[in-house]
Amino acid sequence: MTNTSLRIISASVIMLLFCAVMYFGRNAMLVFAIVCSCLIIDELTHNFVYRNRLSFSYIGSQLCFLIPFIWLHFIDFDSQVLYFFRIFAHLLNLLLLFYLISREKVASSFNTVIKRFPVVIGIFILIPVMTLTSIFYMEDWRWLFMCLIILNFSVDTFSWFFGKKFGPHPLWTQVSPKKTVEGTIGGILASVLLTSLFIYYFLGRIEWSFVAGFAFLACCA
Repeated sequence: MTNTSLRIISASVIMLLFCAVMYFGRNAMLVFAIVCSCLIIDELTHNFVYRNRLSFSYIGSQLCFLIPFIWLHFIDFDSQVLYFFRIFAHLLNLLLLFYLISREKVASSFNTVIKRFPVVIGIFILIPVMTLTSIFYMEDWRWLFMCLIILNFSVDTFSWFFGKKFGPHPLWTQVSPKKTVEGTIGGILASVLLTSLFIYYFLGRIEWSFVAGFAFLACCA
């Protein structure tokens, strides 16, 4: 099986899974977000910082995510709190960008902190996931979430196609050695166009704020 076929099949399976969960509504999506997040925390805590699953650090990392997530979504919902999480997510993105740019200088210190206090992994996962789940409380949230899924998969797929066809110039070899400038530009433009057409077709409208938001997310992806 070729790499292209594998990409198409895996993307199709994930899309069908998301559609099936979305069919059952917001609570099903929230539970699905919990399961995926706990698996990510498990991977990072158990395989990255090598903590036993019965250790205090592992359980604490999971609880740092589970307690605020369940409390804010199922017990005492407050949309204003979700707004603050979106702000924290932007700050976290800036922190991660700084880490990428200066990773040779700060990587050892960052890894030392994570390995010494692995419970913060749960918080690192909580912030972006809470930002994502805030979409579920918006009007037409299903279509907006589908836009994010399409954007995420299409920017990667189109970048691969454009890079393979037109991309001799590497983008950032230290971070992603196989990405090219041509592939990145083509992937961003094609994914934004596809996502904008999708939301226009199903919602009957398109706003420049949507396009600008899609472009920003595509650049981050």
